[in-house]
Amino acid sequence: MLELDSLSLSFIQQHVGQLPTFGRLLDAGAPVQTGTTADIASASVWPTFASGNLPGGHGRYFPFQWHPGKMRFCRDYAPDWRGALDYEPFWYELARRGVDSMVLDAVQSSPNPNPPCLEINDWSAQSSGHAVASDPQLLAELQRRFGRRPIGMEITVAKSRGLAQSLQRRAIVSLQRKADAIIWLGQQRPWRFYLASIQDAHRAGHNLWPVEGEFASDAPPDALLNVYRALDERLGRILQAFDDGATCIILFTLNGMGPNRAQSHFVAQILHRLNRLYLTGACERAISDRRPGLMAQLRDRLPAGAQYAANRLLGERVQDWVVNRELTGGLDWAVTPSFAVASGGEGLIRLNISGREREGMLGPDHSAIARYVEWLRERLMTIRVTASGEPLIEEFILVHERYPGPRSALLPDIALKWAPASPATEICSDDIGTIRNRLTTGRGGNHTGESFALLSGSSDSRAQGGGLRHITDYRTLATQLLT
Repeated sequence: MLELDSLSLSFIQQHVGQLPTFGRLLDAGAPVQTGTTADIASASVWPTFASGNLPGGHGRYFPFQWHPGKMRFCRDYAPDWRGALDYEPFWYELARRGVDSMVLDAVQSSPNPNPPCLEINDWSAQSSGHAVASDPQLLAELQRRFGRRPIGMEITVAKSRGLAQSLQRRAIVSLQRKADAIIWLGQQRPWRFYLASIQDAHRAGHNLWPVEGEFASDAPPDALLNVYRALDERLGRILQAFDDGATCIILFTLNGMGPNRAQSHFVAQILHRLNRLYLTGACERAISDRRPGLMAQLRDRLPAGAQYAANRLLGERVQDWVVNRELTGGLDWAVTPSFAVASGGEGLIRLNISGREREGMLGPDHSAIARYVEWLRERLMTIRVTASGEPLIEEFILVHERYPGPRSALLPDIALKWAPASPATEICSDDIGTIRNRLTTGRGGNHTGESFALLSGSSDSRAQGGGLRHITDYRTLATQLLT
């Protein structure tokens, strides 16, 4: 199983004449379209795939997730969770059934000191965790041969032309090293199940998507295509190395990539104004481009180059403190019935419910909570983009109704599906007045709800692959093929 993280099928089809490996795969059979949870929370897809459960079952939606007991955001692998987010990936069950299994760079897997299979995670991945392995000596040899972290680190700020070109070059080198590592690792020991993930198209798609706009990085027009060409060539080498007539090769992506439509840069300001209106009846109509909180305002004004340097210098722990202050530093929990949740661009909202949040203020009467949610929905749906008059929000989703389950309370309460085709800079309504802000992540591309699979191998394996309907079905498919 080769996961090509956040791959764009439409981009491949648009440039298929320059991508011969993908061209051959598409000629051999139509992609199998699969349902995904990426439309609500793009970062929920890996735990959904690996566990075979929907988010209400595993409780994960983002690598930097809200902790109601700590009243702050914590990394999903941090000890703060004390197992609350742990889940068992399906390859552990395969291994216990006697299926020799290997996994390279699975995302958002719970650390396991004694997995029943060979597992190397966060070696060269989009996520920012430290590399860990069930066989430390093998990891050390992998790093010696192919580098400690070929993909490098990322900070979500706009990249200059020079930084974008550097990112393109790094992605192409990283793709070569990842492909070589996948082939080399597959030759080190016998296996029947081998899962590897290539995440360089994910990084490139965010930063090099060919779109114009002040929200995007200054990428050369052909930068993303150059990365896809390199991926296509390396993919050809991998397929050649493992296509022995007996191996079923499943290439898949769990969410797609397309032009960035995120409007998440408005959520904190919107809720700041609506919460004040809800509690005091006072409508704030003054035009504002300031997010609540000193740290948020500092980050909005600090040049991208300075943020990039600080990110590399200070490390993850300081970065997490800064982001927590940015998101919650301007909030008084006693007068905050709802607040914005960290996301990959989705509009995610958490209710500050008494008895669930340590400093909750809303409720605990369920009817009162329901009245507030309906009040909030009515006002959010009236917000318009000033320039076009179009709605800001296409759909208001109650997450716990969409994804019920034993860990549903760990998820955001509300998800907003954005309507505009690109990030807006000014919005307005009678309730919030006018708010000005711009997306500063530098991401011209962002995740979509598009996911698919391409199967290569025997007709029997292709027939079984026809049972794929959703990313939760890979667990069943792997079990059927191997046991």
